[in-house]
Amino acid sequence: MIGFPRPTGTLSQITACRQPIPLCMVPARPQAILIMLFIVGTFGLNFPIFISTMAVGVFHADAHGFGLLASVMAIGTVTGRCWPRAVVGRDSR
Repeated sequence: MIGFPRPTGTLSQITACRQPIPLCMVPARPQAILIMLFIVGTFGLNFPIFISTMAVGVFHADAHGFGLLASVMAIGTVTGRCWPRAVVGRDSR
């Protein structure tokens, strides 16, 4: 942790738990909150909306088509997460 002082000596568990509390009480900057909302909204929440729009507008599908597209996206997500681990192996990082 850059910028935070490291505790010196031995501390009790209660004292060690109380030390970071003042660091959390610093008011957050509005720009940081807006940037985080933008990132989560763009990359996290947009995919289900895009899939439903594609199912209705492009593929002219109903709820079954949407379910199929959502399942394909989920399978692709899991495959994309597991594929590098299987190809490279667990020991190399």
